[in-house]
Amino acid sequence: MKMLWSNPHGHLYIDVPGPDGKPVTWEIEFGGPSALYRRGWRKTDLPVGTEVTVQGFLAKDGTPTANANTVK
Repeated sequence: MKMLWSNPHGHLYIDVPGPDGKPVTWEIEFGGPSALYRRGWRKTDLPVGTEVTVQGFLAKDGTPTANANTVK
């Protein structure tokens, strides 16, 4: 897992088991760093190895990308 705090959007990269059991790296898009900070996020909130559940909107092109609504 890797979180990029970049403008104009933050991006979270997570490995998710695919149908064959091999990991597929998903790119999850967030708001910008200042918006994340205002919502209480900090760069230390997602250390490597943290298990997350993401709710959001999948990309229409079928790629493993999504726009996040919530992350737990």
